[in-house]
Amino acid sequence: MQQPPDQPQQPNTYYPPQYPMYAPPPPYQQPPSPKKSRKRLWLIIGGIVLVLVICSVVSNANKSVTTSTTAGATAVAPTDTPVPTATPNTPTDTPVPTSPPAKWTTTHTFTGSGEKTTATFQTSGDWRLIWTAQASSYSEAFFGVSVYGSDGTLVDSGTDATIPAGKKGTDSTEEHTGAGSFYLKVYAGVPWTIQVQELK
Repeated sequence: MQQPPDQPQQPNTYYPPQYPMYAPPPPYQQPPSPKKSRKRLWLIIGGIVLVLVICSVVSNANKSVTTSTTAGATAVAPTDTPVPTATPNTPTDTPVPTSPPAKWTTTHTFTGSGEKTTATFQTSGDWRLIWTAQASSYSEAFFGVSVYGSDGTLVDSGTDATIPAGKKGTDSTEEHTGAGSFYLKVYAGVPWTIQVQELK
């Protein structure tokens, strides 16, 4: 047999398969326990509360120090230095006498039973009406009064009320008409009294 001609020998081209290189996995670590994170949360909250308390105490201490310093600053220390006195030519303020506060004073009183027109009366400023009426023991009563100027013009419808049987009704109404001449028209079926009062 014949041998095949010599062929050059081929280099070995087989390479083993290559696998990618991976880093080995890290060792297993347990997650932090919830107790530690809760403990940390409570420590943070406690720290915040402590800071707020300290700030409050410092703030209050500053106020009391300021107050006591101010109070101390106003005190006058006794000295031997003479204090200058006012010269006789310096005008002094004379206190203005204060008048007592104005009080409601009755200037006119009208009484009657049933409907009536009163006499004309004068007022010097704001005034008020105080009325009283007594209902009979067996039926309720109506009471009304209107204010008219001396020229016959209606100034104010005044007041009106229904009084329960056997009861006494009383009320007041203020009139801000200023000075003037007025009269009243009373509408009632029962005994009544009206006082006109002014601030004096």
